[in-house]
Amino acid sequence: MREKIVVCLLAFLSLLFLKRTFGQEINKNNIVGIWQVSTSRAGSALLAHYRFFDNGKFIYNFNAYDNTSRIRSAGGFYKLKGNHLKLYITYRTELSGGDLVQGAFGFQQEEMVLEGAKLIKVTQSTKDPIELTI
Repeated sequence: MREKIVVCLLAFLSLLFLKRTFGQEINKNNIVGIWQVSTSRAGSALLAHYRFFDNGKFIYNFNAYDNTSRIRSAGGFYKLKGNHLKLYITYRTELSGGDLVQGAFGFQQEEMVLEGAKLIKVTQSTKDPIELTI
């Protein structure tokens, strides 16, 4: 009988620990960091990912393997309320100019890649947030 009570107590404490660990509310303290966008792919460079900072700012970087997309990142500030995240984009970085050339087989995903472009910062004109549920 005593063993059953101990086992039940341990099971209860384990469930309590799991609830505290995995049922944790999302807040500014635990969202800060680098978060790769859900993908089954892995590689030596970061795929699409968010970087959240403790000052309320964020940067979204597009897939580093995409050698044809001109938009490279977007940044701004975020507001978090419960599990609702609002992203207010204030700028984006994009590639300007450059030439399409043959990609390096076995290294780059595409047959043609953009080469020689310059990275510029473009101010975002819309003030509407992007709303995500996390």
